[in-house]
Amino acid sequence: MPILQVTDGLAIFRFVLLPAEVPILLERHRTKYSGSADIEEAANRLKAYGFAENASVNFVGDVYNWSRMRRNADRVQKASGFEIAAKLRAASQQIDDGDEPKAIQTLCKIPHLGMSYASKIARFLDPAKCVILDSVIRERIGYPNDIDGYAAFLRDCRDALTLLKASPVLDPCWRETLRVSDVEAAFFMKAKENRNVRPQHS
Repeated sequence: MPILQVTDGLAIFRFVLLPAEVPILLERHRTKYSGSADIEEAANRLKAYGFAENASVNFVGDVYNWSRMRRNADRVQKASGFEIAAKLRAASQQIDDGDEPKAIQTLCKIPHLGMSYASKIARFLDPAKCVILDSVIRERIGYPNDIDGYAAFLRDCRDALTLLKASPVLDPCWRETLRVSDVEAAFFMKAKENRNVRPQHS
């Protein structure tokens, strides 16, 4: 999904997000999916204390609860605490190293954990660097359900973040605090609420 600024001419696009919409969409997202700040704090504690096993398992459960979809949650949490903690620790380091797609691949090695929830966990491990690629984004905007799709969506969210931070329409306090995960959340809410949004097919 190319992120474009068009001042004159004709553009063919799949999706439009106006800067003025972002605060409204984020408020709706925070209302519908409350508790994200608490999980972000839990992730910070995990990292500070070296990813303790029980805390790592609970963290994964908290992410499932936040999403309101617990399909496979019990199966995922039945993996050994050692394995979950090790994967979270490795993924966190990969994110710190600037290889977010590799972190998603690492998290997907947790038994029964798929791309969508791997990206949710990564988002909470570092909301300034990671985004969520779930079925709403994949199906209504159009990204593959694989690591290339994740990398493409992350890149597009980063491009959008750069443009939004430069937008005179957006309030300065938003421009200063906006994160790539916030851009993703705005995209998610826009796509979820606008059922006319569908990927183009050639």
